Amino acid sequence: MIRHIIFDVGYVLVDYTWKYKFREFGYDGEGIQRLAAGIFGGGVQGEALTLWQSYDNGNVTDEEVRADILRRFPDDAPVLTWFFDDPASWCTVMHDLAEAIAPLKEKGYGVFLLSNYPDRLWQLHVAAQPFHALVDGEVVSYAEHLGKPDLRFYRRLLERYRLNAEECLFLDDRRDNTLAAESLGMQTLTLDSPDARRRAVETLAVLPKLEQPCPVDWIETADLLLAKGRLSDWRGMYENVWSHAETARYMLWSVTTSEPDAIARMERTIRFQSEHDTYLVYEKHSLRPIGFAGLEQLDADTCSEASIALGPAFVRRGYGKQIVQALCRRAKTVYRAKTFIYSAREKNMASRALAASLGFQPFERETRLDERNGELYTLIRYRLAL
Repeated sequence: MIRHIIFDVGYVLVDYTWKYKFREFGYDGEGIQRLAAGIFGGGVQGEALTLWQSYDNGNVTDEEVRADILRRFPDDAPVLTWFFDDPASWCTVMHDLAEAIAPLKEKGYGVFLLSNYPDRLWQLHVAAQPFHALVDGEVVSYAEHLGKPDLRFYRRLLERYRLNAEECLFLDDRRDNTLAAESLGMQTLTLDSPDARRRAVETLAVLPKLEQPCPVDWIETADLLLAKGRLSDWRGMYENVWSHAETARYMLWSVTTSEPDAIARMERTIRFQSEHDTYLVYEKHSLRPIGFAGLEQLDADTCSEASIALGPAFVRRGYGKQIVQALCRRAKTVYRAKTFIYSAREKNMASRALAASLGFQPFERETRLDERNGELYTLIRYRLAL
C-alpha cells in the first residue's frame, strides 16, 4: 500500500527555460546543444559531466563551476554570464504535479523530495517555492555529497525518515533513477514523455485517502533530526550521552554505568516519548544519537523546553541553538504558543549564553535542591516572545 510520495524535482516539479533565452542571444539548435553539453556534460564536452555532478554533490563551488565553463567557452561569455548570474529567471514551476502535493497531504500521504541539485540553485529554484513548505522531508545531493542513481542516496531518505520502501511511490523523469528505486522495492513512475506525465497526474489524483495519515513525528534542522527513540539506539545514547558525568552535571538524571542499565533506560525513554513531545537528537547525516530534547505546553499561550542535552563530543557546534530554535518553531506552529520558556542553572554559563544569543530575557530565579547530591542551586528561567 502506498503511503509516501517521493518526487524528483528537475523536470518533475520545476522546468527550465534557459534554452529560450539562448535563442534570444542568437543560438540555433546546434549551438544550444553545444552549450548544454558544455555546461551539464555529455557529447562535445564530456569532461563537464564530472564537473556538474561535483557541483550537484556540493564538492565544487559556484565560482569554480562558473570560472571553468567560462574558461572553456570564452566566445560564449555573454550568454553564459547571464546563465550563472540570473538562474532564478530560468526556472518555472510545473503546476500539474506541484499542485498535487497539497491534496496528497490532505489525504494523509507523506511527501518527500529526492533530488540532484546544487545548493545555490536549490535555494533559488526550490526552497523559495510554495510547494516546498508542504513537503515532510528532503534528501538533496549538495547536502549529502552523493546523488542518484547511487543506491546509498535512496537509502539515506528511507533511513532518515524511517520509510518502508514498499510503501513509497517515486516519480522521476529518468529511467535509470526509477530503476534504482525499484531495486530497493519502491514503486515508480517514469515521467519520460507527456503521456507518462499525464498518467502520473491521474494516478496521484485517484489515490485514496489514508485511514491512518502518515505522522510527521520528527523535527528537522540543518544538521539534526529530532525523532522518537528506538531500542537499537541504546548503545549510541550510552556511549555518547548517558555515560558522561559532564553531560549530567546540570541535569536531574544520574550517569548510566553499564550496558544492561542503558538498555533498560532506553526502554523507559521509549515509553516516555510515546506520551510526550520529546525526542532523541540525531546527527542528520550519520543518524548517530547524540542527545535528547523536547517541549511541553504549560498553558494555552506558553510552551517550555523539556530538558535539552548533548553529549560532550557534540557541543560547541551550534547544535544547541538549532534545537532551541526548532522547538520554538514547533511551539509556535503546532501549539500556537506566544511565549517560549527556557531554563538554565546559574552556573551553566554555556546554556545562559545560548539563551542570550537567541534573545531570551530572564524573568525568574528560583533556589532548588539537587536530590542527587543534596546541594542547592539557582535555576534561571528565560522567556522569548514568539
